[in-house]
Amino acid sequence: MTFAVLFTGWNSGFQITLIGMNVLAFYTEYTGRRLKLKHFHMIPICLIGMCLYLGSYIYLHFNPAPYALPEKAEFWLSLLWGFTVFSINIFFIQFLVIIANSSEEQLAYQLSHDKLTGLPNRYFLSELFKKIKKEKGAYWLALSDIDNFKKINDTYGHSCGDYVLKTIGKMLSSKSVLCCRWGGEEFLFLEKLDSNQLDPKVFLEEVRKEIQDYSFEFENAKFSVTMTFGLSTFSNEDHITPVLRDADEKLYQGKQSGKNKLVF
Repeated sequence: MTFAVLFTGWNSGFQITLIGMNVLAFYTEYTGRRLKLKHFHMIPICLIGMCLYLGSYIYLHFNPAPYALPEKAEFWLSLLWGFTVFSINIFFIQFLVIIANSSEEQLAYQLSHDKLTGLPNRYFLSELFKKIKKEKGAYWLALSDIDNFKKINDTYGHSCGDYVLKTIGKMLSSKSVLCCRWGGEEFLFLEKLDSNQLDPKVFLEEVRKEIQDYSFEFENAKFSVTMTFGLSTFSNEDHITPVLRDADEKLYQGKQSGKNKLVF
């Protein structure tokens, strides 16, 4: 393209392609990085393109091109290169924006969700609690814990423990109430009181019975799993730490008094 400019003059429009090549160069670098190619940098190519663009302009300023295209040909060539370069720029820049936005959403999801169960995690809850403080209303919160989870790991192995967590996570994610993985084998439920006239005690009892009745099977070993729940209510004006402590104490009471129950 540079030689075409030098031989046919600035009005031919070939130099416009040197600008469009920058977008292709950066897309090429992005592709190279995705393929994990080392030392794959296109900035030097872009700098060379800039030097060729400016250099050809300076050269033609002092040295007229040896050939001149017909005026009609220059007109159509300028339109052609302008349309081509703008189309390339618009397409690839929009494509890179979509990729960047998708990557940002993926990172946000990974930051706010537990990888094993797919449920929201503590970070998600901390951000949610901040929003709740700005809203009016009463809420209920329940902490739950898988009973004898250490025994499951010791008996069937940690892979089986992961299987149990994934299975329970899948069961809880399908509920109408927000459920998050609080940590380890603990899960947290959070919902606004009087939300669709849902009774938290009835809901948690249904969840408890569903898990109790579910037939877990891992590598030809069949076993049952139970969970204990501690329920607490609060308003958005309350500090969340005492609420969590209250739910945790009720969960502990349930553990100490036989497990597989709801304490409220």
